[in-house]
Amino acid sequence: CLIRAFERSSLRWAVGGGLLLALAVFAGHPQLLLFQLYGLTLYVAYRLWQVWPERRALLTTIGLYAVFGLTGLAVAAVQLVPSYEFMRLSDRAASHYAFTAVGFSPYELLLDAVAPRIIGGLPPYVGILPLLLAFLAVRFVRHALVPYWVLLATLGLVVSLGGNSFFHSVLYLLGPGYALFQHQERAIYLYTLAMALLAGYGAAYVAQPIRRADRASLTRLGSLAVGGVLAALVVAGGLYIGQLFVEPTPQAYRWREAIAWYNWFVFMLLLALAVLAVRLLWHRGRRLVLA
Repeated sequence: CLIRAFERSSLRWAVGGGLLLALAVFAGHPQLLLFQLYGLTLYVAYRLWQVWPERRALLTTIGLYAVFGLTGLAVAAVQLVPSYEFMRLSDRAASHYAFTAVGFSPYELLLDAVAPRIIGGLPPYVGILPLLLAFLAVRFVRHALVPYWVLLATLGLVVSLGGNSFFHSVLYLLGPGYALFQHQERAIYLYTLAMALLAGYGAAYVAQPIRRADRASLTRLGSLAVGGVLAALVVAGGLYIGQLFVEPTPQAYRWREAIAWYNWFVFMLLLALAVLAVRLLWHRGRRLVLA
């Protein structure tokens, strides 16, 4: 709704977006609402950068965002006031830096993005084909919103690191409401949302006729992908050899679980690359991609 409001200078879309914002308030999870507002404010900042230095467009953007925010907060006021009172009476009233610093470790975030359960869990995992499609979108798609989705994904990743990133200290000191909450890894939902949108742009790109200039770049990327698959297979072999050494020990079960999830990553990588290769090498590959 906010995108439509800005693109069409529409008060109606801004009010509609405000009503949806009120629904996010009524959901009752103030931390996720806060991250949502951060993501929306990031979009407004991106929009202001787009229309700079047109004064009328700048004022329209700011005015529509004000209508959007005021509508949502006014409709949801009946929920906001008691929620604020409850937070003051809960243990969050005694918030401190260590309380707010919990988040993903960099290694956990990296591994979970491609092979969940080796260290952590599923929230950062969007799949391997969506990752590749998102990469294609960033590399080849020229759309005004693609840079914003990249910024939103980056915001979600960095905030979800919590105290493992210097950015946490900045938000703790300057971010409105940020110091009230713990478990910053919940911000990963901004990343997964942005990756879903980028994967959509990437899917639309490979489903359309590919320009001749892009084919040369895709061929070079294909060579790198083959090298990556070979490296992944070498690592898989190394993990299997390591399992032979730990088989008689108590760590054997954990080792087998990690290998199973790593093999899942290799399998999905091969499958995703095969789909993209069929698209490029077979004249009817577009139909397969659409399916």
